[in-house]
Amino acid sequence: MTLNYKNHPLIKGGGVEFLIIILIGLIVNIFNTALLTFNKTKILCYLIYLVSNTGFSFVFGSIFVKTYRIYKIFCHRKKLELGIRIEMMYLIIILMTLFHWVMSLGWFIFRKIDTKINNTADQKEFLRCEYPISKNLSMLFNLGILMCEFVLSYAIRNVERKYKEALAIPAYVYIICTLLVNIMNNQSVLNVIIQDYFEIVGTIVNTSVIVHYLFLRKFIEIHRRKSLEASVSHVKIFKEGGSFNSLNNSLDFIRSNSQKYLNR
Repeated sequence: MTLNYKNHPLIKGGGVEFLIIILIGLIVNIFNTALLTFNKTKILCYLIYLVSNTGFSFVFGSIFVKTYRIYKIFCHRKKLELGIRIEMMYLIIILMTLFHWVMSLGWFIFRKIDTKINNTADQKEFLRCEYPISKNLSMLFNLGILMCEFVLSYAIRNVERKYKEALAIPAYVYIICTLLVNIMNNQSVLNVIIQDYFEIVGTIVNTSVIVHYLFLRKFIEIHRRKSLEASVSHVKIFKEGGSFNSLNNSLDFIRSNSQKYLNR
């Protein structure tokens, strides 16, 4: 649907290429939930870290560069330097992703990731991923990106809606889910299965919120606009044909749709 409506102002204004990257990031996040259902091995622990943070970089990295471009265009004092090149936007997303991959490579070289046996209440054994303390740098890096996005979003708060994304709620949900998951993972007395299920639910909630605010709301508004345009065309046809009753019915239909749109 994103490609189908790529020329619509609501989609085009948001940057079709980066909406596609966000979709890829969401798919990567869903793949991460599948990885959490397997028994842990060292290789799987590396994959879970890489997939999770790659998904974050694709999703929130795209939102960040889009927000920064809008800030440069509408709010930057040097009007001669409007926006940033698309190549630079891609480079920022790549560098964000590489930060996590380089960190993971360092852990691999120095064998910093391990697995630890965890027992359930009924004495079943499961393996838990044990990450080095430097993983906190990764979390702080991601939170730093979100903080920058908050600042930029506030700076462009008066820019026309079609050019910017609804960042606040998705970012708040991500921060809350991340903090809760980290708190759960640090509780060694908890069953590792419960921890994994909690992370899966958090990922699904976070992904659903992003899909709603960045995609569904746009498609719903596009559909409403198309319905209103069709209604106006319907009125014009009956007006030209001189049908007074049909004209009144069409006007009532438009008023009804407009009221529903305004109420929402």
